[in-house]
Amino acid sequence: MTTNDLAAGYHRKCGDRLAALAEASKEQRNKREFSFYGDIDFIPTDECDADDADTALGQARLATACLGRLLGRT
Repeated sequence: MTTNDLAAGYHRKCGDRLAALAEASKEQRNKREFSFYGDIDFIPTDECDADDADTALGQARLATACLGRLLGRT
């Protein structure tokens, strides 16, 4: 199986969610970077609240649902 075959399979199974997955990745990367490496003005418990946690959880569920589709589990 080639990379192009894999990409075609991904687009067929999860193409409708690509924009949402890309946005989630970008959003979570920004927060994760500060949490891991620190920033003088970034205190995770001050910057993130329950709504942020719910959003992150929903984004993780979307990603795992797409993964399940790709692996043929759903």
